[in-house]
Amino acid sequence: DLQEDKEPVFDAIDTLDVLLPAFAGMVATMQFDTERLESLAPQGFSLATDIAEWLVRQGVPFRIAHEVAGGCVRTCEERGIELWDLSDDDLAAISPHLTSGVREVLSVQGSLASRDAKGGTAPVRVAEQLTAARGAALRAREFATG
Repeated sequence: DLQEDKEPVFDAIDTLDVLLPAFAGMVATMQFDTERLESLAPQGFSLATDIAEWLVRQGVPFRIAHEVAGGCVRTCEERGIELWDLSDDDLAAISPHLTSGVREVLSVQGSLASRDAKGGTAPVRVAEQLTAARGAALRAREFATG
């Protein structure tokens, strides 16, 4: 008799019956302090990986790009500044691979825009994903209602 293997499935369904309406209510009423999020997002060297990725796009091997990004963080920590505060002279002193062009990724907007692969965070990719998700939701709704 394989009836006992179905009990966890029924328990999961019962749990979802309780949780999904609560979750839907939570999502529907969520509010974000976007100004605060935007001001905090780049702090703490969260954009250091963007430096490494930018260097790789310029043809620098990742091993070297990683070391250079680490050098940027080290310099900033020693001086008590953020990555975007590094001057062009600072960048050149850290590595000849760093040019002022790296500044294009040293902001939240620049970081997001630089990820333009399919499924990435660039605004054009997010718009594509939203369109696809809305289409999938519509098809699911039509299927469910018959």
